[in-house]
Amino acid sequence: MYERAKPTMFMSEIKRKNEMRGYCLVIYNNKVYNVHEFLPFHPGGPAVIETCKGSDATKMIENIYNHPDLKKVLRKLERYHCGMFKDNPVKKTRVKAKKNVSGYVQSKDAVMCTWKD
Repeated sequence: MYERAKPTMFMSEIKRKNEMRGYCLVIYNNKVYNVHEFLPFHPGGPAVIETCKGSDATKMIENIYNHPDLKKVLRKLERYHCGMFKDNPVKKTRVKAKKNVSGYVQSKDAVMCTWKD
């Protein structure tokens, strides 16, 4: 059966949606999951998942579950898959050369990266 492509989500959108009712978005292996409906059924309680809300839970999930259990958990998790995570784009801007405290001139080709939201 054909599965519809999942939308790409940036961290800013994930954080915004997590403030809304009915959302508890977590990231695992660059996939976004809305586990809100699973909260009352989590064996460790909802607080465990809520500590990962809006963040990448990949390392935590892989550290908690041993290999056989991880496969079972991931199969259950797939029903909550709602998007693909992508880092926020980085905007590159040029900075003007200027003297620093030691008197050396910084390169005029220096590039400064800033987050674009």
